[in-house]
Amino acid sequence: MPIAPALGVAPSDLACAWGDALIAGREPESWGVVRRLRADGCAGILVPTFANGATAEDQNLVLWRWGPDLPHKVMVYDPTGKLPKNRSLVDVAGAQRRAAAAKRPRSASLTRPSSTRRKPSTASAPAAR
Repeated sequence: MPIAPALGVAPSDLACAWGDALIAGREPESWGVVRRLRADGCAGILVPTFANGATAEDQNLVLWRWGPDLPHKVMVYDPTGKLPKNRSLVDVAGAQRRAAAAKRPRSASLTRPSSTRRKPSTASAPAAR
């Protein structure tokens, strides 16, 4: 089910240029979405990724409430044992992102001009509760 009808989230709110909004002294639209969903009891949300070179199938799981205990328990899944054993979960997530980014082909430009940014997908999974 698309996010927008299920949770009242507009894809444009998720695809906002949050860095530009902060520089201009405004709160990014996505922050208002997060505040509302957290107040509604959501622990996170599955959203399309807007990273340069991402496809419509690429998604990010964004968690606001998580830790080692239920009801929002998060554990690292590392069947190959390649992740460091002495790092926090946040550091491991960063290592996972860097490893995934290293596998993707590099483009000549790190960012796209705003006029050529990918349009957000309208289909996504509902928020995690």
